[in-house]
Amino acid sequence: MDDALVFVAAAVVAYVPGLVLLAAASVPPGLLMVALAPAASVAVAGVTAVLVAPVGLPFGPVALLAVTAAVGAAAVAVRLARPRELRVRARRVLRLRLQVPLVVGSVMVAVGVAFASWAWVAGIGPLATRPQEHDMIMHVLQTAYVTRTGRGAPWQLAPVDLLTGTPTWFYPSGVHLLAAATAGLTGGAVVPALNAQTVVLLAAAGCTGAAALGAVAARQLGLGRGSAMLVAGVASLVMAGLYRPALVLMHDGGILANAVSLSLVPAAVAGVLALGCPASGGPQHGGFAAVRVQQSHHAAIPRALPIRAGAGVGASIAGAVWCHPSAAVSIAVTTVAWWAGMAVAPRGRAELRRAVRGLAVAAGVTAVLLVPAVGPGLGQSARTANWPPDTGPVPFYRALGETLGFPYSGWIDPEQTRSQTWVLLLVLVGIGAVVALRRGIGPVAAFAVWSAVVIGAWLSPGTGVDALVTRFFYHAMLRTWSHVYLLAPVLAGLGVVLVADRVAVLARRRLPLRASWAALALVSVAFVGYAAAPAVGYARIAEVSVATRYRTPEFVRIGPDDDAAIAWLAAHIRPGERVFNSPNDGSTYLYVERGIPIVNIYTLGLTGVPYTYRLLQTFDTYPTDPAVRRQLADLDVRWVYVDTDTPAIGSAGSPEDWAGPDGFRLAPGLRDLDGLPGLREAFRSGSVTVYALDLAAVGPQPDGG
Repeated sequence: MDDALVFVAAAVVAYVPGLVLLAAASVPPGLLMVALAPAASVAVAGVTAVLVAPVGLPFGPVALLAVTAAVGAAAVAVRLARPRELRVRARRVLRLRLQVPLVVGSVMVAVGVAFASWAWVAGIGPLATRPQEHDMIMHVLQTAYVTRTGRGAPWQLAPVDLLTGTPTWFYPSGVHLLAAATAGLTGGAVVPALNAQTVVLLAAAGCTGAAALGAVAARQLGLGRGSAMLVAGVASLVMAGLYRPALVLMHDGGILANAVSLSLVPAAVAGVLALGCPASGGPQHGGFAAVRVQQSHHAAIPRALPIRAGAGVGASIAGAVWCHPSAAVSIAVTTVAWWAGMAVAPRGRAELRRAVRGLAVAAGVTAVLLVPAVGPGLGQSARTANWPPDTGPVPFYRALGETLGFPYSGWIDPEQTRSQTWVLLLVLVGIGAVVALRRGIGPVAAFAVWSAVVIGAWLSPGTGVDALVTRFFYHAMLRTWSHVYLLAPVLAGLGVVLVADRVAVLARRRLPLRASWAALALVSVAFVGYAAAPAVGYARIAEVSVATRYRTPEFVRIGPDDDAAIAWLAAHIRPGERVFNSPNDGSTYLYVERGIPIVNIYTLGLTGVPYTYRLLQTFDTYPTDPAVRRQLADLDVRWVYVDTDTPAIGSAGSPEDWAGPDGFRLAPGLRDLDGLPGLREAFRSGSVTVYALDLAAVGPQPDGG
C-alpha cells in the first residue's frame, strides 16, 4: 500500500478514537483536545482488547471501530442533552478562530510538527524499511503477534511461546495495539504500520503535547488565549528539535514504548493542570504586558475544564501508562512539583482548590483502567528497580553540566562535541521571566525537581533519594534524563512571549506603536529566526540519528541474507515445528513475515522462563546434556537459525546473570555448531545458516536422560 495511505490510516487510528472519547467526556475542542487524543486512543484500544478477549473475539480495526462508535453514540447523547451549551461553545470557538494571535500560534504549532515529522520520515525512508536497533526486535514482534492472532489484552502479552500463546511475560502494549489496528487497515504489513505510528506518536503527538503544556502554563500565569497560543507555537518548534527523549531512546536502544510514553506525558500533565485553570470572567492580572496587550491577546481568562472532563484526562493518563508503566511516575512527579510551584502564589492555590473534584474523577478513571493495563506486570517491578545503573558516578561540576547543558552525547556524539545551546539560552530566559512575573513558578519548579533527580543520579547512580524515582526507569540515565528536556519547550515558549510583551510595553512608551501588534511581531521574528537557524540544524542531526537506525543503518540485524533464509524455511517447515534462534539477528522476522514460530523472542531470555536463556547458553551441549536434549524435544525444535555477523548487545541484567557483564554478539550456545551429531547444514546465505536438527540421530540419551 502507498505510504501516504498508511500514514492516513495511522493518524486515524491514533486520533479518532481518542477525539471521540474526549468529546464524550466534554473536553472542549482545541489544542488540548488534540494533544490528549493519542493517549486517549491508546486507552480506547486497550479497553477494546480487554473487552473482546474474554469472549474470544479478535482485537483489530473492526473491534476498535465498534467500541469507538459506542463511545461516539454516548458523546452524541451527551451533546443533545445540553443543546444550549453546545451552541454557546460553537460561538466561542468561532469567535476565537478570528483572533490573529490564535491563528499565528496555530501555524507555529503546525510548523513544529512539520519539522519533527520531516526528520523521522526522511530518516526512515520508505515505511517498509525495517528498524535495526535492539529493542525494536520486540516491538515489531509483538505488533505482529497482535496482528496475526487478535490477542491484545495485557494478560495475553507477550507470549513466551508463539505457537501456543502461553505462558505470557508482561510487556506494555499500548503502541502495539495502535500499530496492529493500523496494520489491519492496510493489508496486514506490520513494519509499515509500526513505522507510521512511530512518526505519529513521536513527532506529531510529542510536539502537540509540548504545545498544550505550554499553553496551559501560560493560562495559569494569567496570559490570554492569544499569548498562550504563541507560547504553544514556540514550544512545539523547540520540542521538534530536542534530542531527548524520542531521538536518543530510539537511536541508542530502540526503546519505543518508553519513548512514546514520555512523548505523551506533557499532554497528560497539561490535562491535569487544565482541570484547575481559572474560571471565565475572573480578574486579569498585570505583568510584563500592559493591559492593552493582554486584552488583544485575550478572549477570556481560561475556563476550567468541566468536572466530567476529568474522565477524559484520566483515560489519557491511563493511555500513556498503557504504553509504558513508568509514565505514571513521570506524570505524578511532574504534576506534584508543578502544583507545588504554583502554590507559592494565591492564584496557584486557588487553581489547585478548583481542580480537586476534576482530579478525583480523573484519578478514579485512571485507577479503573490501569487494573487490567498494568496489573499483570506488577510482579516485574522488583526486576526494574534492581536493574544496574547505566552510568558511573561523576563529579558535581560534570553532573551539573550534563543535566543542564543539553548535550547530544549518547552513541551519536560519544565525545560530546555538540550541544543544543540555543535551547539552554531560551530556558534560562524562560526561568527568569516566570520568576519575575510572580504569579507562581510551576514550570520552573517541575524543571528544578527533575534536574535535581538527574544530578543526583549522576552523582550516585542507583543510590540516594533520587533512586526512589530512578528505580522506575531501570536506573537508566538514558530514560531519566529525558524529563528535563520535556519541560524545556514550555520554559522556552514562556520566555520568548513574556520578554516580547515586556519589550513591546517599553517600546510603546517611546514610539507610536500598538503594543499588542509589536509583541506579536517580536514573537514571530523570534520564531522565524529560531526556525531558520537552530531548528534546521537540529532537524538535520535528528534525521541522521533516525537514518542510522533505519534507512542507512550503521549495523545490520535483519538483511538480505535473512530474507533468503526466511523464504527457504517458509517452504520447508512443517506445522508444529519450532525454530531455535537467538533474537539478536533477523530470526524474529520468521514470525513477523511468515508466522513461523521461533523459540526465543527476547535477546537475553526471560526472567522466570529458564529455557529461554539456558538454551542460548548451552544449546551446543545437547549431545551430552540430557536436560538440554529433553527441552529441545519438548519444544519440537526441528531447525536452528544462526547468523554469525550480528551487532554487539549489552548483557547487564540477564536472568541469573547467565551472560555476564561484557555483552555478546552470538549467543554462546550457538557458536561452532558444525560437526555436532544430528545437526546438518540445510541452507546458507552469507553469514546466515539454517541447520536441520534430528535428535533421533544423535544417539542414545546420556546418563540421566
